[in-house]
Amino acid sequence: MDEFERLLAQSKTAVERWVKARVSGFADAEDILQETYVAAYEGFEKLRNKAAFLPWVLGIARRKCADWYRARYRRR
Repeated sequence: MDEFERLLAQSKTAVERWVKARVSGFADAEDILQETYVAAYEGFEKLRNKAAFLPWVLGIARRKCADWYRARYRRR
């Protein structure tokens, strides 16, 4: 298991709870989580302080949730 997988496994429950508390639909929350994990994987090499992984990935999740709400508002 590489470093990213280990850190994600340690943080996964907290990230899932955070997203699911902000998005009511299960499928929408799962989509946001998937987008969050992909973005985190792609940007992991740029993360300087690996000890700050949880706040960093929660920041990504926050932006993905905001993107989802913006897109939802535009569709109306």
